[in-house]
Amino acid sequence: MGEWDAPHLTSCDEDIMPLVDMCNIACGGHAGSKRIIQTTIDLANANNVKVGAHPSFEDRPNFGRKYISISQIKLKRSLTQQLELFLSICYAQSINAFHVKAHGALYHACNQNKKEAETLVSVILKLCPDILVLVAPDSKLEKIARSEGIKTMTESFIDRKYNDDLTLVSRTNPESVIQDIKEAKKQYEALCAGKIITKSGEVKILNTSTVCIHGDNPQCVKILKSIRSNG
Repeated sequence: MGEWDAPHLTSCDEDIMPLVDMCNIACGGHAGSKRIIQTTIDLANANNVKVGAHPSFEDRPNFGRKYISISQIKLKRSLTQQLELFLSICYAQSINAFHVKAHGALYHACNQNKKEAETLVSVILKLCPDILVLVAPDSKLEKIARSEGIKTMTESFIDRKYNDDLTLVSRTNPESVIQDIKEAKKQYEALCAGKIITKSGEVKILNTSTVCIHGDNPQCVKILKSIRSNG
């Protein structure tokens, strides 16, 4: 959420917010600004939605979805700036930040690489050690965060295809994002039952505590309304 200054997006945050329980708000890395964060937090508060920081690689041209190899010092500085901005706005608006979730390529890097996972954890420990961190199950980030005493919540994705090894199908594959409403709802129901049907058709166990959908999925609102129609 709060990504509507990205050139490929038209804001539908007002339509999405009543349909979700938690939202990840861009912190200026891949999208967003101080004003947009403020507006999005207000919208979330009006709908009783928990707010979380959504930091990323600083890469607006690629919407934070391209891996960038930078030093831990530079990454730490960038993530500190993003989280400080988000947390300061929450404080000014008397809102409690509920969680942190890395965005895009940073999310995948934290899943797989010790360097990025440790860097994000170090920033969280400094700025908001009591916050919850959304993680992929059995990821580097989950293990490192838990070892440092940080609370975690495992998540999966309603609108992304999975490989047999439970990684997400690369966005370079045109079939990686699920836009069909019935298919997305079927995947949501499978995830609620602790399983996933992979791109190859295999049924795998995947137990997670929350499910995510992307705000820039053109069918996001329709998918959420379909899911919510069953209560």
